[in-house]
Parts: sequence; structure tokens; C-alpha cells
Amino acid sequence: MKAKFIKKAVAATLALALASGNLPLQFASGLFGDYAVTASAAGEGDEERPEAVSKYNAETHTLVLEGKVAYNTIAEALKECDTDEIADGSVDVVVSEEGAVLTAADALRSDEFNDKIRSIDLTGAVLEGKSARGMFSNFRKLKRVVLGNIITKEITDMSEMFSCCTSLKSIDLSGCDTNGVTETVSMFNRCVKLETVCVGSKWDLSKVEKSDSMFRSCLKICGGNGTKYDPEQIEVAYAVIDKDGNTGYLTGAYSLKLPKDMTIVEEPVQEADEKPSDEEKADKKETEEKVRVTVKYLKDESVKIGFKEDADKTQVVRANGRKLACVEDTYIVTFADERDVEITLEEFDPEAPHEHAYVEEITKEPTCTEEGEKTYTCECGDSYTEAIPALGHEFSVEWTTDIEPTCTKTGSKSHHCTRCDEKTDVTEIPVRDHSRAKAEITKEPTCTEEGEKTYTCTVCGETKTELIPAPGHQ
Repeated sequence: MKAKFIKKAVAATLALALASGNLPLQFASGLFGDYAVTASAAGEGDEERPEAVSKYNAETHTLVLEGKVAYNTIAEALKECDTDEIADGSVDVVVSEEGAVLTAADALRSDEFNDKIRSIDLTGAVLEGKSARGMFSNFRKLKRVVLGNIITKEITDMSEMFSCCTSLKSIDLSGCDTNGVTETVSMFNRCVKLETVCVGSKWDLSKVEKSDSMFRSCLKICGGNGTKYDPEQIEVAYAVIDKDGNTGYLTGAYSLKLPKDMTIVEEPVQEADEKPSDEEKADKKETEEKVRVTVKYLKDESVKIGFKEDADKTQVVRANGRKLACVEDTYIVTFADERDVEITLEEFDPEAPHEHAYVEEITKEPTCTEEGEKTYTCECGDSYTEAIPALGHEFSVEWTTDIEPTCTKTGSKSHHCTRCDEKTDVTEIPVRDHSRAKAEITKEPTCTEEGEKTYTCTVCGETKTELIPAPGHQ
């Protein structure tokens, strides 16, 4: 009884952390899963896979599922809740990593809760069959998806998988094996807010035969190397990791494997998300912190690692064979080589020849037009520098008015660089029409003579006259 109570307390604490943005969905899925299994295993002695069971936290709107997950399972799990009290885009769905099975591509669909789901984590779950077609299509409030390893080489069809997910911002596909996929038609079609799609070492779409409109209207998508959306490039050719010499819309996500003597000391700094709207503030379901897209790491991210307290701290630390330098009892791993990193340890040999281990520091920040400089320094004093390429201009898509037009003079507008004062696409703004709001009769008409009315522009003062016909004798 005591153990059950502790697990319930842990589950509630994790749910709160998940909703506040302080805990990645993947971690929550594993720890929640342990509680879900405990709750479902009581009184069950057979070896068959259990039917879907759930744990719902009404305070944080977090739903945890395990077992067999089928169409309308979510509605069944929430059937005792007041549907009207659950706001659209407020439910986090975590499918337990304790062997949960989605019985079909549409397993997570719900007749009445599709628009209430904000995020989904399928870490550790299994998808039956060979198709993921339309799996999340039309989940209009869905913002984040983590797929774990659910896409295996058995899956052949990923068409319309995220089609019309108009609120979706990030997708983690880093654990997916796509070697068997042959169709990706409209996979991300009309994901107009989608920014980041992370993929890993098993991402391979070389067998795809049909990919029409795969990225159609993905207006905000951006690859890991800065490649932005091009309406002319919406098929599978751009479904690759974006890097030098390989242009695409995807971002590489890479794993870190640590030996048992080491641990992560500091994760990369999380980016601030946009501030919630007044409606979201009132709902108290959105946070200003962005949940990490993936538990893996992106290009140029750095993580600090260190020895555990009881470990032999004299061991030499290597990342993929390269010796790392120790700085204040920590070692920095930077994912710049676009590959998974494995940390290995070897016993220190005082007789071994000196091997340089450099610490990098940016000694000159690059600008739009000038190169920067990065300096590498070894503890022995040896150092060298490396140029950082100029950033290049990044022009805003919004117009900036440089000169306001008047009634007599044209104005101008342009696209400004977001980093410096450079501008492009300088365009003339036509003169404005005079505002003839003020009219005055400057000459009264007579029976035989015309009169005159004068209009004065209220902006520039220019005048215009108009004849008043003679009324004739009466």
C-alpha cells in the first residue's frame, strides 16, 4: 500500500512538471509508465497483452495510456470528464513505454477529443500493421509530437501522416527507421506552423516512389542548417538532413552514449517560446518555456558531462576517440560533426606522450558581412584559430516603411536585415490622395454669375476650386 501511494505521488509530481514545461515528454512517459503498469497489473495473471488502461490527471490534463490502444480509446479514458471543461489544445497524451500497442494508424483518434489534444509522446510504443497513413491528420490543436521508435522498417506508407495539423510546431522522428517507406504523399501538407522536424541515423527515404505535396504549405519549416521553405521544393528530395552540400528541411538529432562512471551535468539551454495569448494565459495551460523537441541533441548544441562522485576522475575522457579537455571538473561535448557521440574512458598513463585536448572559445563574433574567429587552446599552451563564416543577411519577410508618402511626395519601403541596417527590395510607395475634408464657399453665386467653392487638403494645405453654377432669375 505504501509503495502504491509513493508511486501515485511521483506520478502527480511528474504530471505537474510536464505541464510546466520543465520535463521533456519522453522522461514523463517512462516514469508515468511504471505507475500505469502497477495500476493495471493488479489481479492479472495471464501473459496476454492487457487492454488499454489509463491514468488521467485532471489538474494538468495529462493522460497516460498503455496496453492496446484503439480508435476512441482516449474518449473512453476521458468519458467521465466534462468535455466542455477540457479546453481545446489542453490535453497531453503520453503512451506508456511499457509495451503499449497502437492497433492501427488511427488508434489515437477520438470523435470528441481530437481538437483537445496538445501534445503526444509515443516513446516505446508499437504500431501494428504496415501503414501510418493519416495517423495525426486534422489534429488541428496538436503542437508537439514525439514518435520514439514507432516507425520501423516494416512501415511502407506515411502519406498524410500529419496533414492539416495547422498548429503543429515540432516533430521528433529521431528514433524512426524509414528504410521500408515507399509513400509520403502530403505527409506534412498544410502544416503551416511547423518549424522543426528532427530525424536520426535510421532516416532513409531512398525507396520512396510517391511524395506529391509532401511539404506543401509548410511555410515556417526550417532545416538544421538554415534552409527555409521553397514552394517549388515540396517533395521527397528535401526530406533530408539540412547540412552543407545536402539541402533539406530536416534537422539532425544525435544521441549521447555515456559510460557508467559519467553523468550529464548541464543540458543545452532551452529556447524561450513565444508568449501565450490572453486566451492561453486565462486557460493556464500554456507555458513560456519550450519543451525540448527531442532527448537527443541538435547540431551545434553543447552538453556538459562529468564524473560521478565515486568514479576514478583520473581517467582519460574521449568523444568518438578524440580526447576531451577538462574545464572546472566538466567536459564539453559539442554535436558539430552531425553524428552520434559515444564517450569512452581509458586509464591514465603518465608515460604516454602528450596529446592535445583543445577548449574552444569564440574570440570574435561573426557579423552579416565579416567573418568571426574561434580560438582553440590546449592546457599545454598550444592554440590555433579557425574562421567562423560570415552570417549573411537575413531579411525580414515583413515590409518596413522607410519614408512615409505624402500628398505630394512618394514614399518607400523595403525588407530590413534582422541583424544589421542593410535593406533590400526598396520599393516606391505612391503618393497619397489629398484629404479634401475642408470646403469653403469663397465666392457666392448670383443670378447671372457663377460662384466658387474651395477645397483645402487637411494634410498638405493644397487647394482645389470648384464652380458653383449661377442659379438664374427666380
